[in-house]
Amino acid sequence: MGVMGDIDRAMFKKAIKVQLEWKKRTSTTMPISVNVSFDRLRDPELVNDLVSLRRSARHFTLELLETIDLDENEIDYEGILKTLRATGVGIELDDFGSGHSSILAILMVQPDRLKIDKRLIDPIVGDSSAQNIVKSVIDIGTQLGIKAIAEGVENAEQADILSNLACDRIQGYHFGKPQPANELEKLLTCCAA
Repeated sequence: MGVMGDIDRAMFKKAIKVQLEWKKRTSTTMPISVNVSFDRLRDPELVNDLVSLRRSARHFTLELLETIDLDENEIDYEGILKTLRATGVGIELDDFGSGHSSILAILMVQPDRLKIDKRLIDPIVGDSSAQNIVKSVIDIGTQLGIKAIAEGVENAEQADILSNLACDRIQGYHFGKPQPANELEKLLTCCAA
């Protein structure tokens, strides 16, 4: 229906609003990551939105969705990514290991972080082959100076294995489920106290 770019932009603006509200109340800038679709990545307004963040841009990360086809010849991804990086935002490859996310994508995008797809994380408990694949992804990132984030960690066993594999960050329901911004703020205020 051609509305993905509009939805992305609305979510982006909401994330900025929440980030600014938190900063006013806590004097700290909470880092935020936002998924970016193919439509939004090509939107010239994206750069304007990022430039408007000024110093806060370094606390903002764009997660390139695996559905973005970096082999699309008609799009100047290299130019787009160079312009985006100039704003100071971080870039992640989301759902790495599935769909269009490939080794070539790492070279093309040169992301700050790889988010390892949950489907690669699910079987790591008791499956040495799955562990070896995840370890290989982490090692590739390490060799290139790229951090690895494991997505979809749902239990302590997975978290322990990923920690032993030297995964830089681990996220998932094991640590917390998505929640409204006001509930998250209460949790973070409680933990910081």
